[in-house]
Amino acid sequence: PPVTGPPKLSFPIPGSMEGVKSGSKSVLEAKNLSFRFGGEDKDYLIQDGNLKLSLNSRVAICGRNGCGKSTLMTLLCSEASPSQNKDGTWGEVSRHCNLRMAYMKQDHLKSLGPFFDTSPFVYITERFKDGYDGDLQRRLIDPENAEEADKRAELAKEHGKYGNPVGDLISRTK
Repeated sequence: PPVTGPPKLSFPIPGSMEGVKSGSKSVLEAKNLSFRFGGEDKDYLIQDGNLKLSLNSRVAICGRNGCGKSTLMTLLCSEASPSQNKDGTWGEVSRHCNLRMAYMKQDHLKSLGPFFDTSPFVYITERFKDGYDGDLQRRLIDPENAEEADKRAELAKEHGKYGNPVGDLISRTK
């Protein structure tokens, strides 16, 4: 049946994590976290940020457009590296070894559409079922538009062995 109204996502209460006896013990910690796009002449988007999250934490990251919400998530998930702080030190993000994190990016509707009537658990397990992000793999292989396809063809001619794009990637294990 078609979904009417806005989609509703409900997140279950997290279960226990191996090695964590208390729901209040820190499982993710960021210390002196800073980030800026570009060189040293650019302003910091995030500067000297600190945070601790436990299994009991429920967090909403709110703010105006461009204030760094998505950038903070990419730093916490190690998809981006922190920038050097003004004092020359580097911020760090540390996670419990059994912590698994997932987040939905701003363009999530492309991959989330078929899962509106399922739970977040089903969505995440289907998307990451082979141990990697299936949606990201599709985007790496299939260009999103004609401009992207032309850019890839140009790069293949410039950097490819014979100017041809890769046809297929095949692997097997014994």
